[in-house]
Amino acid sequence: DDAVVLGDGSDGIVTFIHASDVHISKYFAKGGLVHFQHFLHTAVPLISPRLVAVTGDLTDGKDRQRLTSLQQVDEWKAYQKALESTTVKTRLNGTFYRDQRGNHDCFNVFAFDSQDNYFKDFSAVRQDGYFLQIKEPSGTYSFVATDGCPKHGFARPLNFFGYLDASDMELLERRMEMAAGSNHTFLLNHYPVSTMLYGKYRKSFGELVRQVSVFLCGHLHHLAGGIGAQLQAYKARDGYWELELGDMKEHAVYRVYAVDNDMVSFADVTLPLPEIPMPNPDLLDAPIPSPIAHPPVVLVTNPKDARYLLPKHEPLRRMLTSTHIRMLVWADKPVLSVSVAIDGVAHPHQAVYRGKETGSGDDVIKTPLWTVPWNASSYDDGRLHHLKITAVDSEGKSTTAEVPFHFSSDLVPLNNDSRGGWIMRQSFADIFRVSGIISYLLMSVFLLLVPRLWYNHISVDMATWISNRRLEHHKDDARMRHIWTTFTRGDIINPFVLTKLLLALLSTHTKFCVSTQFTAQVYFASIPWLFWPAYSFAIALATLPLFTGHLIPSAGYNGLGS
Repeated sequence: DDAVVLGDGSDGIVTFIHASDVHISKYFAKGGLVHFQHFLHTAVPLISPRLVAVTGDLTDGKDRQRLTSLQQVDEWKAYQKALESTTVKTRLNGTFYRDQRGNHDCFNVFAFDSQDNYFKDFSAVRQDGYFLQIKEPSGTYSFVATDGCPKHGFARPLNFFGYLDASDMELLERRMEMAAGSNHTFLLNHYPVSTMLYGKYRKSFGELVRQVSVFLCGHLHHLAGGIGAQLQAYKARDGYWELELGDMKEHAVYRVYAVDNDMVSFADVTLPLPEIPMPNPDLLDAPIPSPIAHPPVVLVTNPKDARYLLPKHEPLRRMLTSTHIRMLVWADKPVLSVSVAIDGVAHPHQAVYRGKETGSGDDVIKTPLWTVPWNASSYDDGRLHHLKITAVDSEGKSTTAEVPFHFSSDLVPLNNDSRGGWIMRQSFADIFRVSGIISYLLMSVFLLLVPRLWYNHISVDMATWISNRRLEHHKDDARMRHIWTTFTRGDIINPFVLTKLLLALLSTHTKFCVSTQFTAQVYFASIPWLFWPAYSFAIALATLPLFTGHLIPSAGYNGLGS
C-alpha cells in the first residue's frame, strides 16, 4: 500500500531548471549572451531551484561571416564571466549549476584534452559529462549527463550528429549502476536520441535507458517553419519521455521541472524581455543587467498533465488518492490570488499558500506551493478533464496554466507529428545507413557493374550498337514531340483523352530518359581507362574504411572493439 498522500504539505518536492543552446557569439549582435545574463540574474533567482542544468552549445564557435567554425576563446571568457557575475558555481557546494558540451563547443577540437577545448578551462563542470545525485527524505534523484561530441571534433556542419563509443558506454553504464534504485533518473545529452549513434559495452543504450524517466536535450532549437515547435516524444517501449528544449540563443526559453512526491511535471517559460531576440550591440562586452520584472511562473504538480504521464516510473495512483490540487507559483512580487477552475467551473475553495524556503543566503531553495482541497474521486469518471490555474501578483502581472488530466495510466496523445514528434521518434543514423547502402548500390551496381556486364554480352561491335540505340532514341523523341503537339493543340476537350495523352507523354519521356542514360553508362563501361578506375574507387569506398577507420562501437587503440 502507498502511504504517501498528496495533501497540503510542501515536503517531497524537488525542482530544477533546464536551459540549452546559449550560443554566446563574438559577432552575432542579438540574443545569446544578453539572454543568458537575464536568465542568470532574473530567472534563476526567481525560481531558486535545487539544480540548473545547461545542455550544451554554450558558445557559437563561428567566424565573422558565420560560415566556418573556430573555437573563440573570447566567447568562452564571456561565458565564464557571466557565471562569475553570480554565485551559481559556488552555491550548494558547487552542485547547483551543471553544464556540458554541445556540437558548437567541440567544433575543430581534436580531443577532449586538446588545448583548443576551452570547455575544460572555462566551464563549470570541466568534464565530459557528470553524475549528480540529489538525496531527499522523499527519495533519491539521479542526473546523468553524457558527452555526445565526436572524439575528433569536425568543423561545421559535419558534427551535427553525435555518438558514444564503447568507452563512453562503459562510463554511462557505471553511472547508471550508481543511479540504480533512484526514484527517478534523468539523462542529459546535447543531442537528441534521433541524432545520436550509440556503441555498446556490456549493455546497449536501449537496455540502459529503461531506468530513465526523462531524457533532456537541446540541439535542434525550433528548426524552421514550425516543424520543431514541440520536439517531444514518449518512447513507450522503454518508458521514458524525450523532451528537447528550444534555444536560449534566439528564443530565450527555459524549462522548470518539479518532482512532487515522484510525480514529474514541467513548464516552459520565456524570458519577459522587451524584444526577442534582444539586441546586443555590445556583443561580448554586454553589461551585467539588473533583474527585470517577471510574470508569475505556474507549474501544476497535481493532478499531473495527462499528456506527459510516466506509467513505468510514476506512482500515478497518488493522484486519485490526493486530497489537494497542488501547484507551484513563483513570483517576484507578492501573489494576490490563485484562482482554480475545473472544466470551466470555478472551484469552490480558495487556494492557500503552503510553501517554504530552505537553506539560507545563496543556498536558499524556494518551494512556493499553493494548495486547494478537492475530491479527486469526483473526477474519476473515465473522461478527460481540464484544470485552469491563474495567478496574479501585486503588480497585476498574471499567468494562466491549463492542464488536461484523468486518472487512467493511458497518455493523452500530443498529436505533434507535424511539430517535431515524428523527428524525435526517428533514428537518423539508421535512415542514413540505409540511404547510404542504397546510394552505394545504385552507383556501383546499376551505374557501373550492370552496364559492364551488358557490354560484355553485346553480340555486335560497339559502334553498331550505339548507332542502333541512337535510332531508337530518335524514334522516342519524335513520338514524344508528336504527343506534346497533340496535347497542346487545344482542340481536344475530352478529359479522358487528355489524361491518356498525358500518361503517354510521361511514359515516353521516362523511357527516353532511362534509355539514353543507360546507353551512356554502357558506353562509359566500354572504355577501360574510365571504367576500371571508377569501379576500383567504388570497391575501395566500401572496403578500405574497415581497415583504416574506427567504427562507432570502438573505444580507441586500447578499448573494446578497436
